[in-house]
Amino acid sequence: MIPFEILFAVIPFALAASLTPGPNNMIVLAAGLRGGFSGAVPVIMGVAVGITIMIPVIGIGLGALFQTFPQLYVVLKFAGVAYLLYLAWRVHRATVADAREDRGPGFLGMVGFQWINPKAWAIAIGAVTAYAPADAVVAGSLVIALGFLLVSVVSQSVWAGFGTGLRRFLQNPVSRQRCNTGMAIVLVLSVLPTVFG
Repeated sequence: MIPFEILFAVIPFALAASLTPGPNNMIVLAAGLRGGFSGAVPVIMGVAVGITIMIPVIGIGLGALFQTFPQLYVVLKFAGVAYLLYLAWRVHRATVADAREDRGPGFLGMVGFQWINPKAWAIAIGAVTAYAPADAVVAGSLVIALGFLLVSVVSQSVWAGFGTGLRRFLQNPVSRQRCNTGMAIVLVLSVLPTVFG
């Protein structure tokens, strides 16, 4: 039997985890800034689908693999940190012309990014261990994934809307550069808990 009552417990956790600033949010905000809300939709859906796939895979046994080979988690964590630092550098260096050409990572890029996003790993492992019942881990993980799918679409849409709203204030290249630098700094700061935590 699938424990659907988990859904009501996990939604507040999913909202807090998805709405707080982190790598996904900064990438979605940048996509909204670059291409407007419609341009950010593939990125939004990539985040939602990526985390939705990740949670049941962890419930099925990837967490056990990390317990057996903890160095694998460390390698993935630091690959994610390196990629986020690279993204922060690209965001900081982006010009208005770059923004017209670069649509960001897109749907598949964001699905794949979840697998090296340290915050996504922490959220997915935390959700499965905290909310999936011991006697129904796989079924519980599927329900948790459903909750995250629903919440992620909404929360990432909020960040894309924020980026879209900023577009009109950032027509000036100097203002846009300051915003890019600010987003790059926030992206770097979002990595610090992973590195030092």
